[in-house]
Amino acid sequence: MGLVFQNPDDQLFSPTVFDDVAFGPMNLGYSKAEIQKLVTNALEWVGMGGYEKRSPHHLSLGEKKRIAIATVLSMSPEILVIDEPTGNLDPAGKWSLIELLGKLE
Repeated sequence: MGLVFQNPDDQLFSPTVFDDVAFGPMNLGYSKAEIQKLVTNALEWVGMGGYEKRSPHHLSLGEKKRIAIATVLSMSPEILVIDEPTGNLDPAGKWSLIELLGKLE
């Protein structure tokens, strides 16, 4: 089971987006090549490919929420629990996130 917190700032703590998304797979013992693939796939899935070297602390709230979701998706959970995923987002951000979550199986 994967949990995404209501406030992504409570979940994002690394200096780069890559490090945040890689944290889970790294602690699960995946190889560097597997971690690279999992991080790339998770970021592309949430529409944040190319953000690997950016600081998560300088992103918009909507971008942070997508990165927080990627941190959990990188571990391929069977169940995903998200606390108020659209809270504090503007209407466009809400619909974008709802569309993204609708793609989950």
